[in-house]
Amino acid sequence: PNEESILQWLEGLTQKLDAHNIDYFIDDRKERPGIKFKDADLLGFPVRLVVGQRGFENNEVEVFVRKTKDKSSFAPDQLGDELVKIMEKAF
Repeated sequence: PNEESILQWLEGLTQKLDAHNIDYFIDDRKERPGIKFKDADLLGFPVRLVVGQRGFENNEVEVFVRKTKDKSSFAPDQLGDELVKIMEKAF
C-alpha cells in the first residue's frame, strides 16, 4: 500500500465501513499477502477484505469468509451493505 491513490481509495472504503458500524483492522505491514492471510486466520478474523493493486484497478474489494471459505468481490459502493448481509447470514 505504498501508492497514494490506493491509500486514498482505502480511506474511502474505511469511511463506508464506519458508516455501517463495521470494525476492521488494516494490516499495512510490508509482508507478502500469504503471511498476512495466515496471521488473520491465527487471530480469528471471521472476514478478510483484500485491497490491493488489482482490486484498485478493477474497483473492487475481495471478501473472504473464513467459516464458509466463500470468496466474493464487490464494488466499494456495495461493500458495506454486502458485508452486513454476509455477517448476518454466516454468524
